[in-house]
Amino acid sequence: MSRVNEIRSFIEFDSKEQHIIEPEYRKDAIVERLKDVIKTYNPGIIVKIGIGNDNLLLDLLDMTKSYLVVVEPSENLVHAFLKKNGNHAGIQRCQFIIGQYEDFPVDYYKADMVVCIDYFDFLDTSRALDEFKRALEIDGILFFGGVVLSNDDIDGMYDELMHRIYPVHNDYYLEDDLKTFLSLKGFDLVKSHVIPFDIDIHEEVEYMKGFNPDIDLSVVDGFIEENRNIFEKYYNLHENTKMRQNYMIAAFMRLKPDTESTL
Repeated sequence: MSRVNEIRSFIEFDSKEQHIIEPEYRKDAIVERLKDVIKTYNPGIIVKIGIGNDNLLLDLLDMTKSYLVVVEPSENLVHAFLKKNGNHAGIQRCQFIIGQYEDFPVDYYKADMVVCIDYFDFLDTSRALDEFKRALEIDGILFFGGVVLSNDDIDGMYDELMHRIYPVHNDYYLEDDLKTFLSLKGFDLVKSHVIPFDIDIHEEVEYMKGFNPDIDLSVVDGFIEENRNIFEKYYNLHENTKMRQNYMIAAFMRLKPDTESTL
C-alpha cells in the first residue's frame, strides 16, 4: 500500500470513532482558542485540513460567517459528511476539495487562515508547510493543534514509543523545535498553549490493532520498561500504562517574503 493510500485508509478508519484525529475530549480547548483567533483576525476564507471531527467542523461553520474550504483525501468521508449534515445552516458556505495535503489543491494566496489539527504528525511536514504557506495570504494565520514532545526529551523517546503504536505516525517535534521549524519556514508565532491530556497506552494499542493487527503489545511494554525513568520524569507515567500527552494549540502568522528565513 502506498503512503497516500495508507493515510487515506487510516483517516477513514479513525473517522468511525474519532479517537486520534480531533477527539471529543480535546474539542472544547480547541474551539475556545479557535474562536479567539477568528475573532481577532476575522478571516474571509478558511481552509481546513481534513474533515476530522464532524462536530468541530460544524462548530467552525457556526462561529464564523467565513467561506470554508475543506481539503480531504477521502471521497468516501466527504459523501458521508454531506449525507449526515447536508441540512446544516452553514453548509452552503462550505466547499469540499478531494486532494492531498503535500500537493495542496488551493491556489496561491487564496486563504486567510489554514486550520491544521491532528494531521501534522503523519504528513511530510516540510512539504505540507510549504503548501500551506503558498495558499496563505501574507499575514495569514496557520492555526495548529498537535502533540509535541517535552523539551527535555531530547532523544525523542516518546516519539519512538508512538512509532511502535501508530502505523502512519511520522514525527512529533520538541515544543521549542516546532516553533523554530515553523519560523524557518516563514511563520511567526502569535500565541500558543500547551495543554496536558492523559492517555492509556494499552487502550491506544488495542484501538490501533483494529487498523493493524500486527502491533505487538509486548514490544510496546518492553520499550516503556526500558525507558521508564524518562517516561516517569517527562510524561508522568503512572499506573504502568497511563502517560501525559503534551498538546500544543497555536497560531502562527505567515511572514512577508523579505522577512522569511531560509531552510
